[in-house]
Amino acid sequence: MKTNRSNKKVFFPNKAVDGRREKIIFLIEIGFLIAAGLLFSFSFLGHFVVPNSDFLSFLSTGKSWLHFQIPNSMKRAPVYSIITALAGLPFSRPDRYLLGAEVYNALMLPVVMILIYLNCRKIKLAGAVWIALLAGISPWVVRLSSEPLAELTILAFFAATILFVRDNIKLAYLFAALASITRWDMVGLIPAVALADLLQNRKWRKTIIRSVTASIPFILCMIITAVQLLKSKAEGGGGHYLQVLGQDRTFRLLEDLRLYWEGIMSFLNVQLGHRDWTGETVAFDTMNSAIFWITASLLLVTFMAGAAFAFIRKQWEIIVMLITAVPYILIHAVYPYRLSRFCVPVQWGIFLVAAYGLQIVYRKLFAENKRKVLRIILSITVGIVFVFWAVKIGEGFLLARRICPPISLASIVTLILALVSFVVIEIIRKSALSARWLLVPVFLFMAVLSSGSNIGLRMNNKADVNFKKLAEWFLENAEENDKMVTTMPGFMPIFTGLPEDRFIHSGSFSREDANDFAEYIQKCKEGGVTLIAWDSRIAKIGDLYYEIWGLDRTEVLAAPVLGMKVDMIGRCKLIHMISDGEPKIAIYRIMP
Repeated sequence: MKTNRSNKKVFFPNKAVDGRREKIIFLIEIGFLIAAGLLFSFSFLGHFVVPNSDFLSFLSTGKSWLHFQIPNSMKRAPVYSIITALAGLPFSRPDRYLLGAEVYNALMLPVVMILIYLNCRKIKLAGAVWIALLAGISPWVVRLSSEPLAELTILAFFAATILFVRDNIKLAYLFAALASITRWDMVGLIPAVALADLLQNRKWRKTIIRSVTASIPFILCMIITAVQLLKSKAEGGGGHYLQVLGQDRTFRLLEDLRLYWEGIMSFLNVQLGHRDWTGETVAFDTMNSAIFWITASLLLVTFMAGAAFAFIRKQWEIIVMLITAVPYILIHAVYPYRLSRFCVPVQWGIFLVAAYGLQIVYRKLFAENKRKVLRIILSITVGIVFVFWAVKIGEGFLLARRICPPISLASIVTLILALVSFVVIEIIRKSALSARWLLVPVFLFMAVLSSGSNIGLRMNNKADVNFKKLAEWFLENAEENDKMVTTMPGFMPIFTGLPEDRFIHSGSFSREDANDFAEYIQKCKEGGVTLIAWDSRIAKIGDLYYEIWGLDRTEVLAAPVLGMKVDMIGRCKLIHMISDGEPKIAIYRIMP
């Protein structure tokens, strides 16, 4: 009974409204988030012609685990890999695994929005539903709901851990353990939960047992990784992913923090512009720079305030977020790639901490009756700024919808649902007319269209599209016994429905066996390879995979892409070019 009363206080904290009406509001807000999440995610289902190539690595790793085999590489953690391999089972098409992973991630978007919403309610944030909406429709969260990658699953486990860290610590440990073996950088969540457990319950023995138990899956995976690394070193190889990362360490924290700012403040930071006399859109450089510094400063101040008050008030949910986020951010500051998608699993937590700090600071500044006039003046000023800002963002949205048409329906319908939900909720609460009735709708208009604009500008689905054209060419033109070498062999069976052994990876032949172009071609012939597809995707010196796969051995095949007229290069006869779009692909047949 005690737990039930506690949960009731957590999820229905507003004493001004009776329990029945508050439950109705709760259900309306959950329904709105489900509708908005599904609308955005399914608007972009299958949006990317050729999705991120990491999907292939997840899939092969997952298939290994399902066959009770240890993968050749532990670069991909088990949980999402297994999900990827299972998600395709209900379908019977050649691309069933890709479709299954995309449908799974589409369904995960409303799930993570609801988890964020419940966390907002738990730390008693006003406007929890709107915070969850903004966190859920930020550009990279929406993009990852349509790409078969692990970030939304990591986010869900992180949010679920935070949700239970006070009321059910055993579940918190469970979700932290799952997060740590969904991607290795989330292992910091386990000690964060353990610290919260210890400080809340003061039971050392139970805390140690629980934290060690939760760490066992991660430790076992690290033992396997260490054995594989030692084996790679013993064989004289340098291709293990830990060795590769160790060769190019960086520490560019400020660059990463800029990516977090872009993700969190996407409902404000859309690049504003105007049409010049030629009809081209020209950015307001001064205005956009000012927006960056104002919003970045606001985010920093409110985040620091939220973090400070969380420790003062022993807000364990936020403390666990902070302890987890610090090592996560530092790990990726060292990682050689700066990718916005790496920010997604924790940026929602930074957003919640900032919202928590802003709420406390605002209440401390304006809670007293003697500041009522100042509060009214501030509301009117902010409202006027929001109106003008919303107009400019609306202009940017018109550009984004031309570039990416699906964003139009998703944003406009979500905005309508948000405004209707706001009005219905305020009526149920019997709220008196106030500046809130102006500020919230205008803010929602501005926020949804700004996020929509940023989504539209970032949903480029033309990247790597020529690999699908390559698969289509192979299906139409290849001879019965042809085998082809390509840097993307994993997608070829998906797009063609042909057996996997018809497609060989460009890096399959080691330098020991084939040190130069002539030896490489000879190895191809011995392996039954008859076609080579040279592509420009990573064909540049300095790229990690260019070196790992030894692509320099075949760089002579780049000649036609560089504008040279060729027919034969060694024993390779140029038979087709795919040059419209990216990457450029030259297809050669190895002659007798």
